Amino acid sequence: MVRFIVGKADLNISAAVRGEMIALLENNQNARKIVFIVPDQFEYETEKAVYRILEVKGLLKRFYEINITTFSRLCGEILEADGEHRPFADDIVKNIIMHKTLSQNKSSLSALNKVASYRGFCGKMVKTVSALKTSGITARDLELSLNAITKIDKSLSAEQPIIKKLYETDLLYTNYESLLSSYVDKLDITAMAAKIIAKNDCDVFCGADVFVDCFNDFTASQLQFLKTAMLKAENITFGFTSLRYSDRDVFKTPNGHISRLKREAEENDLSIEFVTEGIESRFSENSPLCGVSK
Repeated sequence: MVRFIVGKADLNISAAVRGEMIALLENNQNARKIVFIVPDQFEYETEKAVYRILEVKGLLKRFYEINITTFSRLCGEILEADGEHRPFADDIVKNIIMHKTLSQNKSSLSALNKVASYRGFCGKMVKTVSALKTSGITARDLELSLNAITKIDKSLSAEQPIIKKLYETDLLYTNYESLLSSYVDKLDITAMAAKIIAKNDCDVFCGADVFVDCFNDFTASQLQFLKTAMLKAENITFGFTSLRYSDRDVFKTPNGHISRLKREAEENDLSIEFVTEGIESRFSENSPLCGVSK
């Protein structure tokens, strides 16, 4: 079952998601395997809220059944369990490796040869590669896209300045990744974990009830991770602050994610449910913030 709890900003979506989880415990005497994924900054807050609700409900002894975690922590645990023990690359390591990449490939650069010597270029290239990774674009993807563009549009050639710069960016990206292979880039761990949980022998989400809340956006690798988890979990519940079918810009990102996740569920014949009614308000009736979403 894939459940979407969706409502405007004045509705307490997080309370509704937690309510679904508490109901699951109340209606099942047997131990459950619950994975509750939130952004890093909401982990402690969510733990406190869940603990207090369980205490009030007399269910505190079942707190151990709930794994409140984040993408970074959960994916790190998945990689470690799979035998990954390479050290993580921090910003200092990344800059050193990019500097080495530039030094080794400077003679191969023409469009970027001059700027490659400028102070700060190394850091900008690390940011460029990081942005590509966050968008789910590998060095191979960039190369194939450039080849396709120049093949389709004959007016574009590999000798044009912008195309040449992109090819040289791809060259640096490829060699940077090769040198970085002795480390694990934290930007890669979600995509790596998604591949691991897709394996038949991986039981991280087998029989699990998964809850995902407090996210305004997902990276491409996080979205792929959730799509894979959806196929493995017994149930998965998403909380989104949004207005379905609205064309307002503020709702385009969450509605886009809802559509992608819903389509994945439909393609795999999973049951889908939308909860949009009966969600309590964040504010009292007399609060001046009561109409904040109107």
